[in-house]
Amino acid sequence: DFRRLSRIPKTAGEMMVAKFSGWKDESYLLYLQVRDSWRNSPLFRLYIEKTTEAIEKNLTITAVLERAQLTYEEYLAIAEINRKLGQMD
Repeated sequence: DFRRLSRIPKTAGEMMVAKFSGWKDESYLLYLQVRDSWRNSPLFRLYIEKTTEAIEKNLTITAVLERAQLTYEEYLAIAEINRKLGQMD
């Protein structure tokens, strides 16, 4: 679904942040539910898994992502989504 928002990962990330913001404006409880769903999503879990792998194996994230279903640009976009969600809380 992330890739369907835009072919450009940064744009897809910005669109997701806008959606989260809209949900928060509509209802803080809805925002919390959506945020928790995001944190349980396969995409977020892959992001966490690859970050953990890079730390544990003392590798760069680009080295870890070479054999993953996630591009470096997508990884950065997800990191930015999470940074902005942290600011929304």
